Order: sequence, then structure tokens, then C-alpha cells
Amino acid sequence: MTKSSLFSEYTRTDHSPARESEAAFDFLDRTSRTPFSNVRRELDDWFQVYPEDAKSDLRGRFQSDRDSAHFGAFFELFLHELLRRRCKAVVVDPRTDRGQTPDFRCIPHVGKEFYVEATLAGEPSELTLPKLTRDVLDLVNSAYHPRFRFAVEVRGILNAMPKKAEVIGPLVSWLDSLNYEELLAQYRESGRLVASTRLQLNGLTIDLDAIPVVNPKGEAETAADRMIGMGPTTGGFLNFARNMRTSIESKGNRYKGLDAPLVVAVLAMATGTSDSDVMEALVGPEAVVFERSKAGEPVGTPTMRRRLDGAWFSPTGPQYRRISGFLAFHDLRPWKIHNSKYRLWKHPMASHQLSGELSFAPVADGSTGRFEFAEGESLGDILDLPSEWPGFTSAA
Repeated sequence: MTKSSLFSEYTRTDHSPARESEAAFDFLDRTSRTPFSNVRRELDDWFQVYPEDAKSDLRGRFQSDRDSAHFGAFFELFLHELLRRRCKAVVVDPRTDRGQTPDFRCIPHVGKEFYVEATLAGEPSELTLPKLTRDVLDLVNSAYHPRFRFAVEVRGILNAMPKKAEVIGPLVSWLDSLNYEELLAQYRESGRLVASTRLQLNGLTIDLDAIPVVNPKGEAETAADRMIGMGPTTGGFLNFARNMRTSIESKGNRYKGLDAPLVVAVLAMATGTSDSDVMEALVGPEAVVFERSKAGEPVGTPTMRRRLDGAWFSPTGPQYRRISGFLAFHDLRPWKIHNSKYRLWKHPMASHQLSGELSFAPVADGSTGRFEFAEGESLGDILDLPSEWPGFTSAA
């Protein structure tokens, strides 16, 4: 039987870096770089054991030029492989007695069967930036300098494409004017980026910080690659906790009356999310609390407490008890699995309590009245990935 694949079958020779305007699948499918060849091979291995009758749908979404659809399909493939390695059996798209179809039903080695529903929380800014803006960021990426990369933030709406020289020329001149050794010493001492510039381009503002770059040998980089090392981020406040909460509530409203625990697995698409964002999504935001005298004057030392305004806790009591657990993954991409953090958050008042069904996962257990944290297995160990996965080097 011919091996089915998520990717095109041809000899790859394109070693160029990803473009900002390029869909995630398109880059992964065309690049000849060895680390990404390793990623393709691993994902295809996972795909081989995915149920045959569900492959066509998954492949179609995985190959989408919409990054949200692509990463959604990747997340389902990843979860299937993760659960398959730690459960007796995993059923894809099971149908419940009420006609509902969660993404997975899992039969664990310990405990009772449970359902898993996968979703994305928010999107990285590069998925939502207009095409003209992404085209300009491709120009920023071509403003090569061997000793610096850019941290980028964009604001506004580009109303006309600027000339290439209007973008590259000022950036190269600015980088050439910087003292690399001095900035590197300051960065190592304080961890802060201290050199910045701004481009104003037909309604679009691009703020750039210079990142002094060294390779693993402590020398300046010499191989041309993407110049944008951090970002692009978008100006304004992004509430990742609110995105997660919306995901929880949406799934909680959809799956009512299940006869087994439901775990909502969420891939937080934005970079920089953490346990504190999940805590805010589930319990509520932190607030400064003052004790007041009878006259209404603040007394004593103010304290930080959680305002009960989350998906699981409200001023009137616990809610969304049909969701037994929240399995949050941070900074998860096919080529960054070792760096990804994840945790299972157990609803302390769930209608169907979890016991040892997901014992491999780091856990936050709120059954004692406050969340207690315990560590678990790393994703790389569960998936048997090499410690240097997927093989990035300065020459890759």
C-alpha cells in the first residue's frame, strides 16, 4: 500500500527562509532545510497511524493556506499522537448518545473514558496582518546585517506599497551606524534592547529594536537569514486570557450532558502566554484589594487577590462544571515541541472528576481550594524526539 503523506512528493532545493507573506504550510512543504525535512518525516509518521477514514479531512485542513486551519489540523494530529502513546485507545470523531462529535474519545490505562475537544485560542499577529503589511515585512527581512536581527512591532494600515529602497536603505544604514560590541555588552548585562528606530510608511508605523546576535560559538552570525527575530507584534493590548476564556465557554456551551469527563485542549497561538494567563481565564484577573475603615478610608497594606470573574468561577459560584479539565499548550509548533510548555488544569467542582486518566501531564489541581502544581513528562520524551529536535544549527 502506498504511504500517504501530508506533503508534496518532489526533490526540494529551496533553502531560502520563510517569507512573512508565506503560509505556514507552503513554507514547510517547499523548504529543503534539514530541520524541516525532519519535521515533515515525523509528522508523516504520525499521519500513518491516524484513522484512515479521517485522513482526507485532516490533510485538507493541514494543507490550507489559512494558517489558522493549518495549525488547527496540526494540533489535532499532535494530540492524537500524544494521547495514542499514553492511552489504551483513541477514537477520532466519536458520536455521543446526544449526537455530539468531540474530537477524541480516549480509553486510558487508569480511570474512566474521557473526551477531548481541541481548539485554538487567539491567533499570532502574522495570521491577521493584511497582505500589504506582510509584503513590507518581507522587505524588512531582506535588510540583511551579519550582527543584528530585528524585534518588530507594527501599527496602522498601509495604504500603498512603498519602494524597496524606502524600507531597506534606512534600515541598513541604521544598523551600520550601531556599535555591535557595546550593544551586545549592554544586552548581556541588562537583558534589554536599547537601540531602536521607526519607519513611517504610507500609514503604517514599524518600530524596530536591534537584537545583537551571536551564534552558539559566541561569534557574530555570518549566514543570511530572516532579519525579524522577534515579532511581528501589533500595537495595542491583547488579552490572551480572554481568548482562552472564550474558547472554554464556547466548548462548554456546545457539549452539554456528556456521560464522561470532557477535557478542552487549547493551543495558545500567541507567543508569551503562560500559567498566569490560564489562571486569569479560569479564575479571574488579579486585583488590588484595600481594607477600609468605617469612614471609608483605606487601612493596612493592600493585597493581591483574584477577582472571581473567570470561565470556571463567578461571583455566584462555580460554572462550566461539564468541563472536567483544561489542557493548555503554550508556544507549540512542529519545530518547537521541546520548548513548549503545557499543563492540565482540573476543575475542582467538575460534574465528572478526572482522576489518573492524564497522569503523564503536568497538573494544576484545585481540589484543596487553591491550585497545587505538579510536574509531568515533557512532550519531547512522550513523543520520543531527539534532544536536539529538529536539528537546528547555525548552518541549517
